[in-house]
Amino acid sequence: MGRLFKRCSVTMLIKRFMLSFIPGIIIYELINEYKGLLLHEDSPTELAAPILKNGSLATLEPPLDTPRPPHMDIVEVKPRQKTHIQDHVIFGADDIHDIKHGGIDSEDPKLLGYIRRHIHGPSQRELNITDQYRNDFSQIEQSVFVDFALGYRKGGFFVDCGAGDGELFSNTLFFERDREWSGLLIEPNADDFSTLLHKRRKAFSLNACVSPSKHSSVEVFRKASGFISGLRGYVDELHSGIDFAGNWWYQGETTVQCYPLYSILLALDRDHIDYLSLDVEGPEVEILDTIPFDKLRIDVITVEYRAKGQQSDLLSRSLEKLGRIREVIGKTGLYDEIGILPPLKVFNRNQAMQSQGALEKTGLDVVFRRSDLRETDA
Repeated sequence: MGRLFKRCSVTMLIKRFMLSFIPGIIIYELINEYKGLLLHEDSPTELAAPILKNGSLATLEPPLDTPRPPHMDIVEVKPRQKTHIQDHVIFGADDIHDIKHGGIDSEDPKLLGYIRRHIHGPSQRELNITDQYRNDFSQIEQSVFVDFALGYRKGGFFVDCGAGDGELFSNTLFFERDREWSGLLIEPNADDFSTLLHKRRKAFSLNACVSPSKHSSVEVFRKASGFISGLRGYVDELHSGIDFAGNWWYQGETTVQCYPLYSILLALDRDHIDYLSLDVEGPEVEILDTIPFDKLRIDVITVEYRAKGQQSDLLSRSLEKLGRIREVIGKTGLYDEIGILPPLKVFNRNQAMQSQGALEKTGLDVVFRRSDLRETDA
């Protein structure tokens, strides 16, 4: 068998040892202090090839654009030995558990290295979108408003939380194509994320959810068509009064990996974001509350606050959420609220005086900009 074993299927060599059946490879591990590489039975074995070098485990860092299926966790199986964790090393089984379930600090290098391994790099091929002649892909002209608020800035960096398929209702595609920005697309729905990858966006992408707490976690995710999927509990509150299971668009539940937004950005070595788009169907307030604004500069933020579901309390739930968003952002002392989208058409002074209240009732997103950027209005 050699000093390094590789297991590529669930077929096991069973041997009698200590009055219990133990897989043959475990005997080599425990008795002979072998080490090896365990692969899920349906993992592509070629993905393991770069890891094996001259009969031992290589330490080369994988490129960001190398796909790594979520079911393929690379672990060092030699017991009672812990490896120093960096971006390019092998994670122990205990490390994997702690990383996934919040057992380590949000800035721990182990967590950052693990996140980094799951980030896809920008595509180097031609953009593959449906409408090549369109400029603004956003739902209610968020791109146009943010572009003006930033003085038509070029070469910025966006973070799109709830990126969908990367084209329909995208708040960031305009900046990528027309303003030469780079960025990060975060989408937890595996089906939408697969479509997103086929769009060949020139941005980093991550199939995960943004954690509503300051720790990583595995959460239950309600899948639905039409970009209304979300974390169980949060999306139920957002769609209050609607029976998910009783609707044709409901696709069932699955689990998703969630990481704090700050951890994700640390994994990319980013401490400055030009534009943050936050549309995650529920936990927007909780996510904002996790951001250390003293460590991370974000110039413009758009946040969806519009509640959905039954009409009886739709307005009150929307305004309550808007108030909570304003409270979290207001505590930072760093931002001005510069608009609610979509804007109302105002034709006279009386309408202008009443427009703010009407905007709040009919709006979808609220927009904040750093106070130290006011001079760009001139």
